[in-house]
Amino acid sequence: MSNRKKQFKLNGNDLKIAMTRGGAVPLDKFQSEKKIEAGEVEQGMRFNHGKLEWDLVSFKSLEPLVKVLMYGAHKYSVFEDEAGNKFPGYKIPMSEAGNYKLVSSGANNWKKGLPLNKILESLTRHLVELKEVADCDEESKLQHIGHILCNAMFYSYFVNVKK
Repeated sequence: MSNRKKQFKLNGNDLKIAMTRGGAVPLDKFQSEKKIEAGEVEQGMRFNHGKLEWDLVSFKSLEPLVKVLMYGAHKYSVFEDEAGNKFPGYKIPMSEAGNYKLVSSGANNWKKGLPLNKILESLTRHLVELKEVADCDEESKLQHIGHILCNAMFYSYFVNVKK
């Protein structure tokens, strides 16, 4: 490696960089050594090695999870009619919620805390329902896979994030 090119270890992996007038530029699949040597660098420098690769996630496949979260946000909200009467969200169809004043949002209600054994119990119940009975939950009319994904996310949150 020439004196303008350096090699380092980063998280146990080799990292090759070229020293240019603009600073250090990684030698990777996006930039060839010849272009760097000629000063024809096409991209800015990024050190993303070892970071999470979110482009591996299919966000479209998570739509059932989002629908269940939206259902839960409505279900655990509190609404008020023009006369001042309060109603829990589960007593008002989602399609009619716009006719009421939102008093308290149920969004992120789950972040207040849930027992891990109850999360796993719900996850298992939806898994069994999906496997043995039907594709959709009888109460919410949403896909069981969305409920399974939600419960898996809840469990991961309480185990990995909110320890």
